[in-house]
Amino acid sequence: MEPQETKDRRERIMGENNPTKRAEVRKKISESLKKAWAKPEVRAKMTGDRNPTKREDVKKKISESLRKTWMDPVKKEAIKAKIAETKNRKKAEKAVRG
Repeated sequence: MEPQETKDRRERIMGENNPTKRAEVRKKISESLKKAWAKPEVRAKMTGDRNPTKREDVKKKISESLRKTWMDPVKKEAIKAKIAETKNRKKAEKAVRG
């Protein structure tokens, strides 16, 4: 079970309150990731067989987390709504382009 402090923080930054929704924050994240990926040691660590997600313990942790997310009806519906929203937006953009 996660601490109440973590739950409170998560609720404060959900939806439109999420800092990554702001353009300046997205730009800052993008720049820092580009710098990180420019380093050969980072690139080597994250690609190929050294990618952490290929480790069994990491795979198990990711799987458990995803399973827990999809078991929560509120989160499940929110994800489904976001997928539908994205699909409809892309469909509309495609229609505008011709």
